[in-house]
Amino acid sequence: MKKAVLFLLLILNCASVLGAVVVISENLPRTYQGGSLVQGDIYLNLTQEPAHQLLTSTFPGNSTLIDVLRAGNASEGVDFSCNIPGCAIDYIEDGLINGLSLSSSTGSAGFKLIRADRIEGVNLTISSSAAPSCSPQVLIDVLGRGEVILSTTRYLPEACGEKRLGCFNENAVLKQVQLTTDGVCEQITLDPAPAYRVGARITNTSQGLSVLEMSLLDQELRERGTCTLPRHNQTREELSCIIEQPLTRTGVYYVCAHATGSGTYTIEAEESSPVCGSAATRLGSGFSFDYGIHAQGLKYGAVNIPLAHAFAKESGRDLVQYLDDYLFERYSGNCSQGCYLPFVFSGTQQELVFSNSSISYSYEDNHLQDEAIYALKRTDALLTGQGVVLEIEHAGFTVPLLSTARTLDLFLGGRRFATIPINVTPGFEFDILPRFALIAVPTSFSILSSENITHTSWDFGDGSNMQASGRSAVHAYKNVSNYTLTVTATTARGYSRTKSFTVYSGNINESMQQLLRLSESRLQRAQAFMQAQPIWIRQALSTRLNLSELEYSITQIRQNASQTNREETQIALIEELLNLEIPESISAGKTGNLPLALGFSSIETDTIQSISKIRVPEDAQDEFRENLIYWIQQHYDSKVSFETIYLQRAGRQESLATHLTIILNKKMETPAETFFIIGYPQAELTFMQAYSSRELSDESGAATYLPLGTLNELQFLIPGEVDFVNLGMYPAPLVPVIGSYEQRTFTNPELPTGWLIFWIAVLVIGILAMYLVLQEWYKKRYESYLFKTSDELYNLINFIFNSRNTGLGDADIRKKLISQHWTGEQVTYAFKRLDGKRTGMLEIPLLRSFEQKKIRKEIASRQGGGDTRFIKRPLYRV
Repeated sequence: MKKAVLFLLLILNCASVLGAVVVISENLPRTYQGGSLVQGDIYLNLTQEPAHQLLTSTFPGNSTLIDVLRAGNASEGVDFSCNIPGCAIDYIEDGLINGLSLSSSTGSAGFKLIRADRIEGVNLTISSSAAPSCSPQVLIDVLGRGEVILSTTRYLPEACGEKRLGCFNENAVLKQVQLTTDGVCEQITLDPAPAYRVGARITNTSQGLSVLEMSLLDQELRERGTCTLPRHNQTREELSCIIEQPLTRTGVYYVCAHATGSGTYTIEAEESSPVCGSAATRLGSGFSFDYGIHAQGLKYGAVNIPLAHAFAKESGRDLVQYLDDYLFERYSGNCSQGCYLPFVFSGTQQELVFSNSSISYSYEDNHLQDEAIYALKRTDALLTGQGVVLEIEHAGFTVPLLSTARTLDLFLGGRRFATIPINVTPGFEFDILPRFALIAVPTSFSILSSENITHTSWDFGDGSNMQASGRSAVHAYKNVSNYTLTVTATTARGYSRTKSFTVYSGNINESMQQLLRLSESRLQRAQAFMQAQPIWIRQALSTRLNLSELEYSITQIRQNASQTNREETQIALIEELLNLEIPESISAGKTGNLPLALGFSSIETDTIQSISKIRVPEDAQDEFRENLIYWIQQHYDSKVSFETIYLQRAGRQESLATHLTIILNKKMETPAETFFIIGYPQAELTFMQAYSSRELSDESGAATYLPLGTLNELQFLIPGEVDFVNLGMYPAPLVPVIGSYEQRTFTNPELPTGWLIFWIAVLVIGILAMYLVLQEWYKKRYESYLFKTSDELYNLINFIFNSRNTGLGDADIRKKLISQHWTGEQVTYAFKRLDGKRTGMLEIPLLRSFEQKKIRKEIASRQGGGDTRFIKRPLYRV
């Protein structure tokens, strides 16, 4: 014990001298379970530490230093001090400029004031070299606080993205609803755009004329813009006009149609579920119909942003007043040392030009003006404190479920300041349902987990406890309250984990409201994650997540709940809400940036041969493959960035998709007909843009290829969690460019003799033996990653074998298996094992005959005997 204490003190002492962080003491627990939150306190002396630097650890999770302190109720001026009031981010000037170069990062510029009492006027125009685009070329964060984001208000009358109809179903039974001055509205989700073409199919049923208008409202029912529809040329006609209102954030809006005048006009409507439209006078009180109203974003034109005008159009506020308020909030009106008004720019690579810059202000009844724009650099407040308490749980460090870590390292700004010896036992994920209980009614609680739960211990938080041999327990709460239900679950593998949940117990209406708030909170977190993603990723995931439909369903349930006091109706609404399976969280994890060459062991050359319409002889396939890899290495130095997106729902973690970015760095010029090949079916890939991709199918699966042309980067999504190493991705020219099928010729040096030959032979044999061991180790590890047991693999292989014997094509077999929730990676692996193809590393085929014999034996055992000697199909069908 004394040795352990001395060891810890030595570690802490060593850590403390790394910088201006001195560890005084700590009381962190030493025992953790996978999935648990790291807790405890550390007492520090801090000297001039940046307030917003990240506090990180060995485990996932992070927070800024100042946020952790504030979450622990530490206060500035009492527990610590900062050289900038409020421990805020400030700016320092970096020279006068009249423009800014943007690359992949942000840039900041702004005005500087000295001895200013009040701002009286502001002018600044931002133009850019960026071309028109369907996404905003540049975003301007006024004051860098994320409150008001501006983009260009110029637009081109070219549509971008799909036409949005809200919940309107054109194939439903349609009826005609008369348009009035009040109008009708449809709730529609809109992506950022500088303007929107809006309209409807409208019928004029009289001889009179009316002025037809469209309007755009936000969720607070504030009018954001209007436009007038053109006159009818026909009795029934689809009309549209443009609302010149930029939106910089994806959101839910109301698009409305109105008619004023002597004419009688009607609009199409339907009542099929879901419904998200209503008369304009009833907005916020429930939905009754869907109306045939559409909206579509337009293309961003050339960037020319008059700052004050764009600010007023986006926020409805006055820029001068906004900046003046900031001057007093941030600097208390004291600019004797200089006050900065920053604008943070982000976007694609471009050159920004500033013009018409001026700021007028008053100081002691003097009216002053300055035209200077400064490049600004962010600078963090420096924090100092003695005996500062860091409550570590506020940093959000979570022990991974299967962690085997024995130490916990803590870092501040990337510098390790403490190493704590810990003991971690494996954990697993689970959730419970329901999270509410009716008073005096027995409620059946059940654990949701992919693990085999064999035993549970329940502490219901009201003094009642019970043990159960399965994953369920029944309990009735007697009083209205919020209870902490603590459950310890044990799996068949002997792993145990304890989690606590809040159970809402009250009358039905209270339980309903609690559940609604929880559902809305989860949905908002999911929507915030999605809004932070690029539009093409958002669109690719939206079908699976259905967040708009979930939002509509929750809104409908809340409205229906507010209109009834009937107990049976409320119970039905609670059940409906529970059945929605709202995401608990969506997060990105498992990221990396690795050389593309790591995946060359999975290259299949059949695709490039098929594209070239040339078949390499079987006895030259290996040499051709080596020549191809050699060509790639001579012409490219490429990287792969990857990120997996995870969905947590109903206590289960699902892999939504893997986002891959291929950076193709050319070393030398390549032929015009050069292609990029991905060993995956085209239907399962979502590309960032139209790359003119096509698909080729062979007997063991499908591959996608696309012409590279001048491309040096491409991005795409694959459903689920996929290791790029196994995708067989590579760039390649046509077969004749690669050259002879024979081995590449090298200058042959004078051959060594004697003992040198002997030791070279020993070295080669040793390397081959080691590679053979590594090959089998990798194959087994990869196989155990894909399949829980070997029976799963051989059952899958047997299914493919039987399906082939019935005449079913491999493409149909693949679709059938994927529809039964096998992943594409599992199916591809099974096909390759059955056909004797390489499944991972470049294999030395010494054990291939043994493996094929084992596969035949496994199939025979599942067939009750039978001849399985000829299980391999032709490699390619030209």
